[in-house]
Amino acid sequence: MGDPDDREVLMAKNGGALALVVVAGVAFAVAGTDGDPARRGAGAEVGDARTTAWQAGGTAFRRQASTRVMTCFDHSFGQVQQFFASTECRSLHRVLLESDDEHGNTAVILLSWIEMPDRDGAEDLKALVDVYGTGDITPPDEEVLRSSGVRFSGRYYGSRLDGRVLVVAEAEASDGPVSGEALDRMAETAAEFPAG
Repeated sequence: MGDPDDREVLMAKNGGALALVVVAGVAFAVAGTDGDPARRGAGAEVGDARTTAWQAGGTAFRRQASTRVMTCFDHSFGQVQQFFASTECRSLHRVLLESDDEHGNTAVILLSWIEMPDRDGAEDLKALVDVYGTGDITPPDEEVLRSSGVRFSGRYYGSRLDGRVLVVAEAEASDGPVSGEALDRMAETAAEFPAG
């Protein structure tokens, strides 16, 4: 992740707010129309679903839904949920994003920041979540996703640790044939977004 000196936040005003965050050599731009994202912290929700865009590594992300909760057990399944039965998280921030590939096909990305009581707990959770088929965090608006035919498989995935926070991103095609390579790139890029 690098140390705090590796991060820069630049603000510009031109009918809205724009923040540029550089993390581990990847630039993320956050645009919106309300508030000052620098005061809210990186990864803060800015604007609304119509105006918010995250730009990273040449990929634009649009926020569709966002929730913050203080429990992970009720928002997970499988072995991951069993893990939370004995080691509950401190907080869970889930953001549902959309992004388009170079052909205009759309993918949905679930980005989750899972804050654990300590780094050891976050490392244990990462070791579990990184194994395909062990369960997962459920997305916000899961029923809406299922009714539109989108179900996260865990195949297109990125994760990283940020202290005691585990950042997990998954991508699936939602409109048109998005390649596995593009889905992997979207998930890996989204997982680099600073912990919210």
